[in-house]
Amino acid sequence: MKTKKSFYTTTPIYYANGSPHIGHAFTTLLADTLGRFHRLFDHPVRFTTGTDEHGQKVQEVSAENGITPREQADRISAIFKQAWQELGISHDDFIRTTEERHKKVVQKLVSRLMQKGDIYKDIYRGWYLVEDEDFYPDTRVKEISDDPENDPRLQRVEEENYFFRLSQYTEPLKQYYQDHPGFVLPRNRRNEMLSMLDQGLDDISVSRASVEWGIPIPGDSEQTIYVWVEALMNYLTSAGIYQDEELYETFWPAACQIVGKDILKFHAIIWPALLLALELPLPQCILAHGWILSEGEKMSKSKGNTQDPLTISKTYGNDAFRFTLFRELSLGQDGNYDSDILIKRYNSELANDLGNLVQRTLGFARKRINAKIQRPAHYPSWFSAEVGELSPDFEPAWKIATSVIPEALTDFKAKLERFEVNQALDSLWLAVRSLNQAVDKAEPWKLAKENPQAFEGFTYFIADALSRIANAASPFLPDTCAKILGILGQPPEFSWKNVQTCCLGPGIEIHEFSALFPKIKPPQADQGASSKKSSKSKEKTISIDDFSKIRFEIVTILESKPHPDAEKLLVLILSTSQGKKQVVAGIANFYDPTDLPGKTIVMVRNLEPTEIRGVRSEGMVLAASNRKELSLITTDRPVQEGSKVS
Repeated sequence: MKTKKSFYTTTPIYYANGSPHIGHAFTTLLADTLGRFHRLFDHPVRFTTGTDEHGQKVQEVSAENGITPREQADRISAIFKQAWQELGISHDDFIRTTEERHKKVVQKLVSRLMQKGDIYKDIYRGWYLVEDEDFYPDTRVKEISDDPENDPRLQRVEEENYFFRLSQYTEPLKQYYQDHPGFVLPRNRRNEMLSMLDQGLDDISVSRASVEWGIPIPGDSEQTIYVWVEALMNYLTSAGIYQDEELYETFWPAACQIVGKDILKFHAIIWPALLLALELPLPQCILAHGWILSEGEKMSKSKGNTQDPLTISKTYGNDAFRFTLFRELSLGQDGNYDSDILIKRYNSELANDLGNLVQRTLGFARKRINAKIQRPAHYPSWFSAEVGELSPDFEPAWKIATSVIPEALTDFKAKLERFEVNQALDSLWLAVRSLNQAVDKAEPWKLAKENPQAFEGFTYFIADALSRIANAASPFLPDTCAKILGILGQPPEFSWKNVQTCCLGPGIEIHEFSALFPKIKPPQADQGASSKKSSKSKEKTISIDDFSKIRFEIVTILESKPHPDAEKLLVLILSTSQGKKQVVAGIANFYDPTDLPGKTIVMVRNLEPTEIRGVRSEGMVLAASNRKELSLITTDRPVQEGSKVS
């Protein structure tokens, strides 16, 4: 039986000028977290990232800066390498597409495609979007511009190029998608790619005659290979193709390639087509995440709403940044992220739930017990939940913890294996909160006075539980979990075996420690008010024409049930003028699902359908909320179902 391998890649970052933004950090930290998770099981892991350094933008920016493209590429690559080191990213390979090893691989691969006849020469006539290094023929240019002739982002191009026969891989790709339903995740992104395939694919230009900064086409030094072809091939370079046969056999095909949704077409259409043409295995999964928004808008330098991940990390710590990023944002959706959101998560979950748990148990025990804490006699198995001969004072706490924590950590593992990152953290935090409930039940501060022996046994039980949680949580909180193990005298050698079995010796000594997560003082009320006022002053307005596009309608709730994978969500079946519609609504904290059928409410019916935590949602219901209270919008007198709201 083959050893399970884990090869995770993030797309090499194409950044002609500047430094990492939070979107870059999200992609790379996600791959890092998944890599750390699989190392818990001793799976061979190879996690690669890097910088994509060829193309027209680099050529132009270097000229503006008065340096060579190589000097510009060296400068940007060094910035990203340093940033990933500061963020604690544990990559196995940082590949630069200007490296000789990559150039050799690319030219061999392109030569194979030319020999097969999959690459041929022709004239390209159309548009080129420099910002994204993407071609838009006349048939597609309306996708991005209503007036390409006067759009400064676009350049009219007419030159002799080499083309890849992408069109002939339309049907093979459709079949591959059908045979491998998990090839592109999440499902809504897969559906987008299938829709593109249904429209049919055109052959694409894979070279530029006007761009000197690139890898030459084999046998034609006048043409350089299109950046979005040769950059994709970096994954094979890093996997060792044509260089290290053992490495390649171990790690290719990749287990997961992680990309932002804006470059999914290159990875889920062009890349697999190239691999099919080369008769090479395709990655097991292309995982596309959404955008991180600021005040509901995509971040960009022109808008002045970008966030520097290094500043956030230096202010709050790497673990707090990583944890709250994945705790707050659902992988398949766009989501807002800012310092206010981080502070709330930090104080409520990291400081209160985890930090305070460690402080009020291990910190308290260190003050009470100077000697080693001994394992209780007949210490039972966690995963069988047998109580054994434990002190009656501590049995109720044991039962609370062992009835929840093993199952929660098993769910955590299963969800991460399915790339359900946000949901996995829900399960992990269920374990943390369960342990807090066990502490509340046992009241160790009373046990210490009334039954010192039971208190010592309970402290060992807490230490054992915290060591298990620390091993499981280490992919998200590597520094913090190493500290927790250090408090217990354990080396930071994380393993899933230590989640399932006690890794502590028969006696443990609790070492001195400081607060894991000192509370962060939120901004002052007056500053907050000023910030809100400033935010409102910048609020965008819409025209009456924009508003008229929204279709509001009176609908009736037919059914209501909890979301299968999110405790704050309900799934509503609505009776509308267009038949039954299903909507996912975040109202579970305010409404019992059994009270909702029969209610008449207001719905936005012409929203594009989406998936929310794996459940299709075909609109939006309106509600008034101030975060403490929520009320569905209804009418003050009976009105016919299907009536328009205006």
